[in-house]
Amino acid sequence: MSELRPEHGVRIVFDRVAAEATSVEYDVALHAPSGSFGCRVRLEGAVETSAPTAFADAAWSPLEEGEGAPEPWMVEAAGAFLRQLHRNHAGSDEWPRRWSRWRERRR
Repeated sequence: MSELRPEHGVRIVFDRVAAEATSVEYDVALHAPSGSFGCRVRLEGAVETSAPTAFADAAWSPLEEGEGAPEPWMVEAAGAFLRQLHRNHAGSDEWPRRWSRWRERRR
């Protein structure tokens, strides 16, 4: 098991792959005890841009063999962190290279 995969909850990792004057792209990975999943999202950097809904149509792929799809609560947690990332950095050209957060499953 990867050191990124927690014993419970989900670890969400955003790795910046491209940054332009008005947008940024991140590879996003969800690491859970059941497996790891990834997708790429693009955020527009303009301050007037509303909170992104990038995960609504995201195509999550297993990062390891034989896995299915992430659970909906994991995607919701990643979406909340993505909105926070956007809110904190929109309108700036200083998007973090890597951003990692952990979230427990809400009951």
